[in-house]
Amino acid sequence: MKKVKVGLLPLYIKLYDDYSPRYRPGQDAFVETIWSELEKRGINVVKVPICRIEPEMEQAVAAFEKEEADCIVTLNLAYSPSLEASEIIKNTKLPVLVLDTTQDYVYDIHTPGDRLMYNHGIHGVQDLCNLMIRNGKPFEIYAGHWENSDVLDRVADGARAVLAAKEFRQARVGHIGDVFKGMGDFQLTPEEFNALGITTIAFDMDSTAQRMSAVPEKELEKECEYDRAHFRFCNVDEKTLKDCNRLCLAVRHWLEEEKLTAFTVNFLDTSAEKFPYMPFTEATKGMARGIGYAGEGDMLTASLVGAFLSCWEDTSFVEMFCPDWKNGTVFMQHMGEYNFRVGKGFYCGPTGYDAAKLNVAPFQYSSAHDPLVIYDTFKPGRSLLVNLAPRGNGKFALVMVEGQMLDVPTDNAQLSEGINGWFKPDCPLQQMLEEYSRAGGTHHSAMIYGVSAETLTCFAHQMGFEPVLVGK
Repeated sequence: MKKVKVGLLPLYIKLYDDYSPRYRPGQDAFVETIWSELEKRGINVVKVPICRIEPEMEQAVAAFEKEEADCIVTLNLAYSPSLEASEIIKNTKLPVLVLDTTQDYVYDIHTPGDRLMYNHGIHGVQDLCNLMIRNGKPFEIYAGHWENSDVLDRVADGARAVLAAKEFRQARVGHIGDVFKGMGDFQLTPEEFNALGITTIAFDMDSTAQRMSAVPEKELEKECEYDRAHFRFCNVDEKTLKDCNRLCLAVRHWLEEEKLTAFTVNFLDTSAEKFPYMPFTEATKGMARGIGYAGEGDMLTASLVGAFLSCWEDTSFVEMFCPDWKNGTVFMQHMGEYNFRVGKGFYCGPTGYDAAKLNVAPFQYSSAHDPLVIYDTFKPGRSLLVNLAPRGNGKFALVMVEGQMLDVPTDNAQLSEGINGWFKPDCPLQQMLEEYSRAGGTHHSAMIYGVSAETLTCFAHQMGFEPVLVGK
């Protein structure tokens, strides 16, 4: 998971320094407080002095660009003349998040009059935002009291959304095999991938045997020991454990060599001769390490999952399978690819009752051998189902569904068949399914725990996607 870097741009007016300099120390202290609060939220802050006039603004933004900040967060400390900043902000390529806050939580009839000088930043926000709109400079705005609201959490998440968009635009996704024939919802042309900034890299099936033989024995044994320490073994024989892990490590080395951020495998293109196992466990472990994945040759969703994993480690590739009309839920399932971190068994040792199972699963879809598969149940918690839906002509919708992954027992009947869990959308199931398909949602998605639709709307804006919140 990457740490986001922001340039905090504190805006003030020189007039106040010239005629009322006694207020400046309090403003400097407030800027330091915001620096500290953002850093507490895992943000790396590029710090500059308070800016009042155009040369100071120019110097600050140049520092942000030199330090390769992911975005600028503006902080209006008082009324700040927008024309001192607007051209510089317009011309930078850095995205802008506007923090609309003030020092005091209460401003009422009992507030001393001189506190006005510390609490009229909204005045400057309105001036600046108007100029950004007129200049065609996109921005996100977050309003609230810095201490008595979630505004700084929202700013931090917005900055992560900006970073996720940056990672998506420079995704490097590998594909093992071709795209699943006849499955068109996630397919894009090479030109469409190029327009998104995504680089695609094909795996050479003829290199599999050589890559497997190059895996060091010590590394193979270490991987097998990892499995013994983390999973409950179910009908796992030593030969399959070693042979399948050898292939998965060969895939891992390829991911590292090509500096891939994501990958996908079409299980139909595996074969005993050229690719002897479907690498389910590497997909599962890879997502836990931050490598994106999607099944069946879906390079688009794999890139999306990889971008989200760069900022939110509790992200997984998912598919909706079966509706439970009675209980208003959707059964989420897949043969064997999920982020190990979001399973209930992640924090259990192999002796724990809820530990994830490592199985040798029957595989009848090609001549490839029966592979290792990790079975588990998704952990409970607030979650956001996110789908990137191609709309044609270079347009996309980011379709989002807010809801809850339910707490279900790990000995449920579905556990023997693969990854499992039940997602309960906040809106009625019928409405969710209708609106999802009206928006063009595909059958491959990402699921993120603990992230709001507001945050991913910022991601959509950065990418030029239409944000669609189902049920709202």
